[in-house]
Amino acid sequence: MTHPKLFRLMTWYGLEQKVGNLNELASVHEKKLKEINNAQSSGLVGTTFTPEFLMTAIMSLASA
Repeated sequence: MTHPKLFRLMTWYGLEQKVGNLNELASVHEKKLKEINNAQSSGLVGTTFTPEFLMTAIMSLASA
């Protein structure tokens, strides 16, 4: 990464965010998993990995 300090600031900002409603956060997460599952069902995304694994991989790649 060209600017590691920027990444650290972005990570810190994410940690500081207040979660007002855990149910809302869980709902958003479940919606994303459902969309990945729908994409797998329609053949747009392979089924080798579970939606949960793919979500983790996507988040890891996005922050790498």
